[in-house]
Amino acid sequence: MDNDFTIFHGGLLGYDRFPENLFQAIIELIDEDLLDKKKVRIVLAGQVDYSIVEFLKASILNNNVDLIGTLKRKQVLQHLLNSQMILLPINKAANAKGRIPGKLFECLRARRPILCLGPIEADTSWIVEKTLSGKSFDYSDVKNVKHYILDRYNKYLNGSNHIENENIEQYRNDLQTEKVANILN
Repeated sequence: MDNDFTIFHGGLLGYDRFPENLFQAIIELIDEDLLDKKKVRIVLAGQVDYSIVEFLKASILNNNVDLIGTLKRKQVLQHLLNSQMILLPINKAANAKGRIPGKLFECLRARRPILCLGPIEADTSWIVEKTLSGKSFDYSDVKNVKHYILDRYNKYLNGSNHIENENIEQYRNDLQTEKVANILN
């Protein structure tokens, strides 16, 4: 487990997943002295859109961000297991409500708190909430994102930042593939 309060994202973080309000929530919590800036790390593995990089470079989070580039899958899985929170942004797209990224299954299995950003009525958001694996927020919901981050941060400080997610076995890749195969037959 990471010693810092690490928020991890692995994969493509494009302009259509720009979590600007998440970063704004963290900045506000630091400015309000509710998060210790020295303990916060944002680790972004994979390709990150230049607009996100430029935003972070220009913010007070500049020294709190690790852009670690492309990793092998095993390394990404290790980061998921070690992080204090997993960022799972859903594309800002018309069909986002029905999209379930394969990454969700890995996030569920990591049993680390998930912060999902995207339409709250989306299938991914529903799964995150139903399995008690984390919380889902609309991209614009700074207030509740702040509350969730602060709650997880306080649990991290107390050594209790873990989750007891439920019913995740049904979301294993092999079972989902079997369901799709049965539908196609």
